[in-house]
Amino acid sequence: MYSSLKIINANVVTPNGLLIGEVFIKDGIIEKISDKVKHPSTDNIIDAKGRYLLPGFIDIHTNGSAGFDCTYGVYDTLNNTFDFDENEYITGLNKAVKSYIDAGCTKVILSTISAPFEQILQVINFIKNYKKKETLINNVIFGLMIEGSFIKETANAGAHNPDYFQCPEEKILSELLTGNEEIIKIVNIPPEWGENSINSYKIINEKKIIAAAGHTCASAYEINKAVTYGLSLAIHLFNGPSYSSYKPFEGGGAIEAFLKAENVFVEIIADGLHVDKSYFLDALKRKGNEKVIAITDNMFVTGSGIKSEFRMGEKLGVVSDDFKYLYIKEKPNALFGSNLKMNEAFVNLLNWLTSDTQGVWNKIHKANKFEEALMLTSKLCSGNPADLLKISDSYGSVAEGMHADLILADIKYDKFYTMEINKVILNGNIIN
Repeated sequence: MYSSLKIINANVVTPNGLLIGEVFIKDGIIEKISDKVKHPSTDNIIDAKGRYLLPGFIDIHTNGSAGFDCTYGVYDTLNNTFDFDENEYITGLNKAVKSYIDAGCTKVILSTISAPFEQILQVINFIKNYKKKETLINNVIFGLMIEGSFIKETANAGAHNPDYFQCPEEKILSELLTGNEEIIKIVNIPPEWGENSINSYKIINEKKIIAAAGHTCASAYEINKAVTYGLSLAIHLFNGPSYSSYKPFEGGGAIEAFLKAENVFVEIIADGLHVDKSYFLDALKRKGNEKVIAITDNMFVTGSGIKSEFRMGEKLGVVSDDFKYLYIKEKPNALFGSNLKMNEAFVNLLNWLTSDTQGVWNKIHKANKFEEALMLTSKLCSGNPADLLKISDSYGSVAEGMHADLILADIKYDKFYTMEINKVILNGNIIN
């Protein structure tokens, strides 16, 4: 544990642009950023050697990593089953956290898929017990998203099992949320449940939890009504599926409503496969730079070493030959979660934003200059998720007074940009 740390000769990515200089950290807080050597001395010095100093990534939607699944536990590759024993769960979670850190994540929200309700409650208890230890790396787990439990329509199930869908009745929500407000950060409630959805948004917002909608076939009218009652996040926009309509009836579909709703954040999987880069850039232009959040929506296969087939519940999945995506064996065109890491999402965005790209609804998205693209990419991966979670006064940017959750990385260009993470710093401490 360091009481102080100084990083010198860094390209510091601040909210106001790039600054070549040094950063002084004391007791886990960024105390001073300067382009001049005038910070207090310390025995703990990192010479960045021109590398880029960025805020740590905040992935608000990940199902798991490195053989660990938030809902089902640790994957056994020999038997194609999951171990849900608490000790094994915690061991697997620690392994996943290290995988997240290696990818530059300093905060993540784990997402649950549909499962028996008692199992979801057990997951919450596991995470609560894990967080009680209050170690540096435990704090990477910011909380949970309840994603699959309240989906309504089987047609919108995606990889979720419809057998475990249920109506978000007040009694169920009370059992889920009471005493768990510090762990549960986001709850997915599609508007199709009508008054039950509206009542749910009220309850969720009263507990300062984010009300989200995804895996929905709601009309724009239903989405807009939900927004007035506190809906503030669209889950993996363009995927799920989420309903789209080019007709004016009921205002169009969910996608049209989400794109138009000024105060609603949208998360988008940034692998270029779940959502083509043309659609990503179109959505970014329509929503504006403040309301789009890059996510992975990755799962236990990511970083696990699984190279071919895997099983989750009744579904058999396959890893693509290039390891870039996962698909359902019976339906090769149906994606089965992402195999994306946040450092890869960052690089994808940086390359898309620095290239002339044809849009779908826009003729062309002109290339940004590198510094502009770098700052925007950092917002999409760090700043905007911090805004959504209402922690942007402490996390999500490199600025004086902020917690020192940082990435030091080589970013190089040779036909396209690449990133290699050199160090990850959590609360002013070098983790790797």
